[in-house]
Formats: sequence, structure tokens, C-alpha cells
Amino acid sequence: MLTLKLVTDKNEISNLYKDFSIEDNANGVHFLFLDDEKPVGFVRFILKDNYALIDKIYYVDGVEEGDKDFFLRSTLFKFQDASILLKLEGDQKDFYKFGFVYEDGYTQIWSPNINLHGGCSSHN
Repeated sequence: MLTLKLVTDKNEISNLYKDFSIEDNANGVHFLFLDDEKPVGFVRFILKDNYALIDKIYYVDGVEEGDKDFFLRSTLFKFQDASILLKLEGDQKDFYKFGFVYEDGYTQIWSPNINLHGGCSSHN
């Protein structure tokens, strides 16, 4: 079963990075991706003064494209009832299908405008 877990504890995030052999600062807020309770990836958000930066999306090898799409859609779903600007650095065309637009160096959207309609992707 595919699930998400919100992780804000820096020690838990540090241990997660060690398990994934990631050398990076364990900062930000993470949604951990779980497959039958086993961590298979995460998305990291860095909270800024007036927006949340989607800073890193990571998957272990072998995670299928359909599962990646599920995890991303599930994460974005969590923000639909909030009112926050979500941004990714650069032109991230994979996010256009959710309503994100490229502007001023960021791919971005106000969270209530996220569009999750349509089927999950099973290829890329």
C-alpha cells in the first residue's frame, strides 16, 4: 500500500538521509513516500516568508512511474485546502499538468488552483 507520512523532526530526516545515502542538509519539511511502510522516497519543502519551495524530490531506484505520479499527486492534494504559493526553481514542465506555470524563474501555483483531474501517468 502506498502512503505518505509528514516528517518534520530533524533527527528523523537525518536518519532518513543516511538510509538513502544522501549527503545533504536535513532541513525543511518532508513528505515521506512509503510502499508497504518501507520508505521509497520523499519530497522536501523549504518554507520561505511568502511561499513554499519544492526543493527536492527523491525516489529510490525501482519506484515505478505510476507510483511516482501517485506520490506527487498525493503530496499536492495535501495543499489544496491551504492558500500558499508553491514554487520549484526553473522551468519544470512536468508540473504544467497540475496547473503550474513558469514565471520569473520559477514554476509555480497558488495551492487552491492545483488541478489533480485526469488519470495518473503510467509512462514517461
